[in-house]
Amino acid sequence: MPGPAETREPAQTPEPAETPAPAPQPAPAQTPELTQHPEPTQASEPTQQPAPAQTPEPTQHPEPAQASNLSKKGGSVQTSSPSEWPQTAQQAGSAEASEAPAPHADRPRHTALVAPWDFGLALLVDSAAYPPDLKAIHRVIPDLPLTEAAAQARQYWQVQDFGSLAEGLAAFENTPDPAFLLADETSAYLLTDPDPVQLARAMPADHSDRWNSLNTSILSEFILPKVWGMRDDEQAVRIVHHDVQAAVELATATGGTAVILKPLATEDVLAVAAGGERVPRKSTSFGPKPRTGLVLRTFAIN
Repeated sequence: MPGPAETREPAQTPEPAETPAPAPQPAPAQTPELTQHPEPTQASEPTQQPAPAQTPEPTQHPEPAQASNLSKKGGSVQTSSPSEWPQTAQQAGSAEASEAPAPHADRPRHTALVAPWDFGLALLVDSAAYPPDLKAIHRVIPDLPLTEAAAQARQYWQVQDFGSLAEGLAAFENTPDPAFLLADETSAYLLTDPDPVQLARAMPADHSDRWNSLNTSILSEFILPKVWGMRDDEQAVRIVHHDVQAAVELATATGGTAVILKPLATEDVLAVAAGGERVPRKSTSFGPKPRTGLVLRTFAIN
């Protein structure tokens, strides 16, 4: 019967066998074409720019959050972080300097800093048993004869003549400041009661009244420059600590004049310092001091 044979035709249709034809299309294999797109190649141009030494453009690069460096490797587009961008010569030098070890970094600190001048000697005394003692520092003016020094001083001071150093010292001790004793080994002259107008004109106005009343201030600002016309420096004025006899002997030996001073009062020195001022040079000689020849012994410190 032909009826059933004709019903088999739908099962023999060849259309499903032809469906593999789309398989040869290399849809995934065509993805590398993205590497040849004009936009990525234009973005990767910063890596092909000349070296930073030839153009300053890399130093004007946009902020790292707004730009990235693109490069082509293996047919794909890769991004590099800002730390991988080319460095300028200045940036490279800074990096090398920051990585370089500090000088003597490998040495122990105690060996690198210790030197003989890093230490000092200190004399500890009982301030109750031996309170601070302030002594005078005398001056010697070489090549200024005593008689000439006294004659020039008479224009500004009351001058009293003594036949011996001992008499002059006795009168000097009982005379209120300001007072000075000019002396050598044979005679002495006591200076008292200076001309107040001349004294006030000579003393600096930018110092306090207490500073201007110090005998060392009057000597350095009035007697030396105004009365004798000299400067108070190490070349013109010699210094003798404490010893009156040593001062007059030096004056006699140099054909000059010894200027004997009284020691400053400790409260005056402290008040001047508290006011932010400095006393004139060679104004104070504080004690106690170690005696000459005292043996100082060091102790080993582990």
